Amino acid sequence: MKPEDVATVISRLDGNNIPFESGPPCPPADLIGLEQLAGKSLPDQIPLVLSVFNGLKIHTRKLEIMPAREWQLRPNEALRFALIAERHELVFDTRQRNQADQWTILNAHTGYVVTVTLASFIANKMWDWVEKGRPIWEKAGSPNA
Repeated sequence: MKPEDVATVISRLDGNNIPFESGPPCPPADLIGLEQLAGKSLPDQIPLVLSVFNGLKIHTRKLEIMPAREWQLRPNEALRFALIAERHELVFDTRQRNQADQWTILNAHTGYVVTVTLASFIANKMWDWVEKGRPIWEKAGSPNA
């Protein structure tokens, strides 16, 4: 993943007239703060995404990737970074890196694996929700889907 890949998120939102707000690039001090909060170094995709936008709010179908300063460490070393539909919290599982050398993204309440990389989240998963309304925080076909 490259910065221009991340920047396509903004151009896709603009091109589809989807109302959104995005923050400026993340200051280096906030990245250091995230590493201190997590107690370990960040997988490479996190600083890359935050170098393009530090926080993203999509208004039509509510999706928020919080600015780095608002990320919170939860029990089981879960780092909360996003909120969907104002109630479904997404976290990074910081206990270990996965097969992609990233932190897996989980539903904070159920443990459901949303995806294994932030790149996949911003390139695919978030669009399943924003454009199609698919509830990405749970398995397709579940009773609540």
